[in-house]
Amino acid sequence: MVKYSRQGLTLAVLLRQVSLIAETPVLTPESSSMPTSSASNQDAPENVSAQNKPMGCLGSLFLLIFRLVLLTAGGGVALFAGMAIATVYPAQVENPPVLETVLQRVNTLLP
Repeated sequence: MVKYSRQGLTLAVLLRQVSLIAETPVLTPESSSMPTSSASNQDAPENVSAQNKPMGCLGSLFLLIFRLVLLTAGGGVALFAGMAIATVYPAQVENPPVLETVLQRVNTLLP
């Protein structure tokens, strides 16, 4: 027999453990939370959870608006936090920012 060198177990024992693991039933959330038999689960489509149902057009629109509001709020918080950090710790460079130089050049070009 071939021995498994690290733990001292034989290959046959390891194969037996793997086969025992393969024979154990897999519990799904539906089977563990619902005490009904498997035949009634296959025949009853009304037992579908809310996660599997489509949201519809109105639900998708609400989700899009909610995500845009969260994105806008997060961007606003990041903007104000960046301005507060820049006020407390200003840059120690001699050159002005690139945006400021571009805006100055645009103002000189436009009448």
